[in-house]
Amino acid sequence: MLTEHEKTVLFHFGYEWWMFRAAADLLQTLPGDDDPVRNALIESLAIHGRNLTCFFFDRKQWATDWNVTDLGHGLTIEKMPSQLATWRDDASKRCAHLTITRQNPLGTWDVDTGRRLIKERVDHVRKAFGQDMPEEWTGDLPTTSKLLVEQSTGPDSTTAGHVATGSTSTPRVRVQTVTGTMVERHYVSDTTGPVSPKRGR
Repeated sequence: MLTEHEKTVLFHFGYEWWMFRAAADLLQTLPGDDDPVRNALIESLAIHGRNLTCFFFDRKQWATDWNVTDLGHGLTIEKMPSQLATWRDDASKRCAHLTITRQNPLGTWDVDTGRRLIKERVDHVRKAFGQDMPEEWTGDLPTTSKLLVEQSTGPDSTTAGHVATGSTSTPRVRVQTVTGTMVERHYVSDTTGPVSPKRGR
């Protein structure tokens, strides 16, 4: 049985893993154009990934810090794999400081390796918890979003950004629900309500 402290730490650790996965998955569905939403997801990926590596591999600097030892179940701080240390260093420079690293294209940042190595530690926690692992855990929440919005003054407009105000049409917002590579789109008018869904990849 979990203590209240373990439940609390497990919830917040799960939140970090959920948001890290969500940022990575949603980025896969977006074009490589320079866009505020895409930039925010990149920064989210870096921040949550960095937090997870600190949780698994760093000793506490302050009495208020949490790390994997707070989950009990014999979990301990281990040495960080060199590949993950390189990944975290890149993530830190992308989100915590203004450095030359920001000149490097995102393609040079090996997100897949970072995710794989962090997932190994998450799976290690699952194994250590065994039957104590909740059936419904924050870390397992779906990585879908109903809030990705595109500008639209017509059914085929795909310009990302804001709600458009067309001279001959009512402002409409294209709402995208993203699940993996499938995107469900529908249009919402401030006067006419939802329009039939339109699917695409």
